[in-house]
Amino acid sequence: MGYDKNIPGWLLENKQAGLCRCGCIGIRKKTGFLEKTINDVAEVLKESVFSEQLATSRGMLQNVDPRFKLVTVAYLLAVTALVRHIPTLVGLYLFILMLAHFSRVPLMFFIKRVWLFIPFFTGIVVLPSIFNFIRPGDPLINIISFSHPVKLGFIRLPEVISVTKQGLAGAGLIILRVGVSVSLAVLLTITSRWGELLKALRVFFIPKIFVMVLEMTYRYIFLLLTVITDMFTARKSRSIGEGTGKESRRFVSVGIGNVFGKAYFLSEEIHEAMISRGYTGEAKVTDRFRIAVQDIVWAIMILIIGIIFLGGDLILGR
Repeated sequence: MGYDKNIPGWLLENKQAGLCRCGCIGIRKKTGFLEKTINDVAEVLKESVFSEQLATSRGMLQNVDPRFKLVTVAYLLAVTALVRHIPTLVGLYLFILMLAHFSRVPLMFFIKRVWLFIPFFTGIVVLPSIFNFIRPGDPLINIISFSHPVKLGFIRLPEVISVTKQGLAGAGLIILRVGVSVSLAVLLTITSRWGELLKALRVFFIPKIFVMVLEMTYRYIFLLLTVITDMFTARKSRSIGEGTGKESRRFVSVGIGNVFGKAYFLSEEIHEAMISRGYTGEAKVTDRFRIAVQDIVWAIMILIIGIIFLGGDLILGR
């Protein structure tokens, strides 16, 4: 039986699919950087949907008036900035974990969302401060020993470069402070609907243009993520075989330009559509804010707890 000459050669090849060690059918292939990026985009979208579900669940913080919630979180952020001892910050973080638990937030999800990035980015900033040539103190670990002092530009290095006790304590304090602050912000956002937070900001006389920029930025992030995912899916569905690295880089560069162009035209169209439907820059939600007894109890409780942490920090400083 003859074959049509127009049939591609790769369709006529008789190859057996190999088995990988995990037992899956087919040959395991290494995922490219482009596909990894798209998969990460999909994970971000999944987490955003999950956060919306958390904001509508029946937990402790979900039942608090957004205005009281916003003020109390700002108060706890001020307390976090004022304390100067690591045990106090550890106690504050444990209190935040307790609030997350009673608000029905999965603790592992909450912890990973904060601590997967803070040690890396904050650690890079505070890393030089642990050495004695930046912050002198009691040496703990000697790193490098010179026979004489060394001068690098305007920095004069000592004969022995070491990690100091004071430097480690200061770096730990900064990392913990950033971690507690970010945890408070994350807890506020995942236990509150975005529209309610924007409305609460307007109640406290935050400028309208600032609230509007926040609102549009939030909406556009997920819109553009969806556009990027659709572009990659469309390209992959029209491709045969594995593309080269050069082709992937070309797709990325072209895709960036297309996303910018779509963002520009979408911004004009959406703004005109919003104005035609009566949008005036105010964040409007169907729910009305009502002060309940539980909101007042919540505010008093947080006020007392903040004073306790500040008093305990003063006692540790003596």
